[in-house]
Amino acid sequence: KDSQNDIAFLKPQRIPNIRTMNLSLADSSSVRLGDKVFTLGYPIATVLGDNLKYSEGVINSLSGVGDDPKTFQISIPTQHGNSGGPLFNEQGEVIGIVSSSLDEARTQQVMGITPQNVNFAVKSSLVKNMLAMLPKNLISPTDLSLVQNKSKSSISNFVQQVENNIVLIEVE
Repeated sequence: KDSQNDIAFLKPQRIPNIRTMNLSLADSSSVRLGDKVFTLGYPIATVLGDNLKYSEGVINSLSGVGDDPKTFQISIPTQHGNSGGPLFNEQGEVIGIVSSSLDEARTQQVMGITPQNVNFAVKSSLVKNMLAMLPKNLISPTDLSLVQNKSKSSISNFVQQVENNIVLIEVE
């Protein structure tokens, strides 16, 4: 785990019996301001249910809070249950991991304004660097690989193909 960058890699004790699909981890340095992006996750699962949800938006900034170069600012609405999920580009490549939102209550208290839809994702370049530091025995059995997605199918077809690979993990 890397608390400073809000990333943890988990290795399940058993591999779920699902049809897996390799996801492409793209180079986040090629992302541009205004690029369309989407995510799959389980926002507020206790209220909205445990079915996968699709949300879309754009890259609002190539950096995060205080011009943090490790994150993107995104316009995708995010709630609890989205963080830790993949941030996809239009080609279905993972360009980041949804990580956080600007704290509305704190911003209201400090600045007297309520921010709207200010959310962040850790860039895939940071994830790639971290993957290189992991022991091989953590990566090999997980079926995680860095591949190119050559498919030209629609986003809805892509979502249908990968939906079983996006899971809700609850921590108590």
